[in-house]
Amino acid sequence: MAQLIFRRGDIHWVEFPEIEKARTIQEKHPAVIISNDKQNQFSSVITVLPITSQLDRVYSFEVLIKLERSSKVMIDQITTVDKKFVKAKITSLTGKEMMDVEKALHLTLALKN
Repeated sequence: MAQLIFRRGDIHWVEFPEIEKARTIQEKHPAVIISNDKQNQFSSVITVLPITSQLDRVYSFEVLIKLERSSKVMIDQITTVDKKFVKAKITSLTGKEMMDVEKALHLTLALKN
């Protein structure tokens, strides 16, 4: 089996852990990789943002994207996962979508600049 290559901005299926009574995303969901490409190459873990198609509420810190159906990147659920839980690549964010994700990350984390 070919080894997966992980790049910042790529969207992969991720098997998130199931945690009883947790309000964080669980089970298999798409997620966008936000860790840098060097880390993605050498580390055993990568940092991702889960994606959901449940759009009943969309907050200012979430980014709308279009996959098979309209979806949102859940910026407030930044998660680091072992690569063994990262599965097939779905697609990649566009340049504009990645810029919107970066802006939302700055807002969510209250980063300067």
